[in-house]
Amino acid sequence: MSPESRIVETHVSTLMFVDDLVYKRKKAVHTGFLDFTEPAARLTACRREVELNRRLSPDVYLGVADLTLDGLDLDHFVVMRRLPEQRRLSARLDAASIDDDLRSLAHQIAAFHASAQRSPEIDAAARPEALLGLWTDGIAQLAPFTPELLDPAEVERALVLAREYLEGRRRLLDDRVDAQRICDGHGDLIADDVFILDDGPRVLDCIEFDDRLRYGDVLSDVAFLAMDLERLGRADLGARFLDEYREFTADAWPASLAHHYLAYRAHIRAKVACIRHGQDHDADAARAAAALHRQCVSHLESARVWLSIVGGSPGTGKTSLARGLAERTGAVLLSSDAVRDELFPERCEPKRNHRVGSLRAAASRRGLRGDGAPGGGAARARLSRRARRVMARPGAPRHRQGPDPTYHEPVARASLRLPARDGHGAGRRPARPGHRRVGGDTRCRTITRGHRAAVARGRHRRHQRGSRLGHRACVLGRRDLLSVSVPTGRRVGAQIDRA
Repeated sequence: MSPESRIVETHVSTLMFVDDLVYKRKKAVHTGFLDFTEPAARLTACRREVELNRRLSPDVYLGVADLTLDGLDLDHFVVMRRLPEQRRLSARLDAASIDDDLRSLAHQIAAFHASAQRSPEIDAAARPEALLGLWTDGIAQLAPFTPELLDPAEVERALVLAREYLEGRRRLLDDRVDAQRICDGHGDLIADDVFILDDGPRVLDCIEFDDRLRYGDVLSDVAFLAMDLERLGRADLGARFLDEYREFTADAWPASLAHHYLAYRAHIRAKVACIRHGQDHDADAARAAAALHRQCVSHLESARVWLSIVGGSPGTGKTSLARGLAERTGAVLLSSDAVRDELFPERCEPKRNHRVGSLRAAASRRGLRGDGAPGGGAARARLSRRARRVMARPGAPRHRQGPDPTYHEPVARASLRLPARDGHGAGRRPARPGHRRVGGDTRCRTITRGHRAAVARGRHRRHQRGSRLGHRACVLGRRDLLSVSVPTGRRVGAQIDRA
């Protein structure tokens, strides 16, 4: 055969690339989800494929050709315009224009979904019972390939996780139906079947043999491509494609639903890989099946809905721990303090005659929070500026205490040691022998955990030995406030979170 001609086999079709045309023949096979054993069924599938794919690529699908002998129809072919191989999306993942390509594709799919057919029958495909039925049938079709290709325990776990998710999501899925997010989509959107041309993308090869497999949530449709890009090692592009599609459609799906549909699409491709291995014992297909099933289970795990409650005594690090968990898992963080402030703002304003009430109120109004909390940098900077101004006043004694609160971040601690260090800069007498030094900073005393415990018990010494004018640095009980007193009686402070 000439270099311009080649044959490609899939699990249900044979494609012959000849010059500038492609001839696609349906194989006479029977799988768990289609039956092409009869010529009439293959002819119907060919005609249906041309009709459906012209929705997205009308200039590619040219028609159906019949193979005849002595007036007898032997077989049928879908005839397509041949597109450049280098224009496949799967071959352009590292192209400089990939972001623009994905945005253009997302726009095309969003427009396609907006005008796609909708009906009560189509809506029914996105109900929990229908989705669970798809999972149950698909898992049953994997049985012949366990344990040779797939771990039976993992296959069963996939079904358990899918059922667990769907049983608790009826309200969510019904809301998707009410929002008209269900339509007759593509059903098999993968990177190999998308071509990026100069005049726009061409999307080929939608599901034609079973309408029910095209019906579903628009998120399920686009999740197929996101899953395939993740399979190709570009999960970042998959997430970007979903973000672009969300922008064009103003959709607001929860992350768990996206994970569920990504898992289902990985399950579908794992099943296809198993069928390919069963047909010709392809080792690559066997490895692909195992990898895709792992991808499926991983997304099902991520789709699990969970609630974690972090509690403890004041100052034990509840906020820092909860914030860290939310950042690592992508969860939504609900702070009881924030909710209480919103519900009962009048109860959160401290009394003005309290010894630290005005400071806490000022910090609250200015959004000042402690180390690691929103606004923590502002609180730290404000505290440091005040300490610098007070300690640098003319005539101030050379033996001073620098504020060093219980911030657990090294950068935060270092920034608040600077005023004490700078106070012993050029032109000032060196510290007297015997005076305590911490990290080279004279009189810069770290408030240790032991000291905090003493403060909490109320047995701390309010005036440090050797401080002639009574300078002090201490934590005021459990009020999470750092207080630095100066000769004038002025106090600077900030609310902090202690680890």
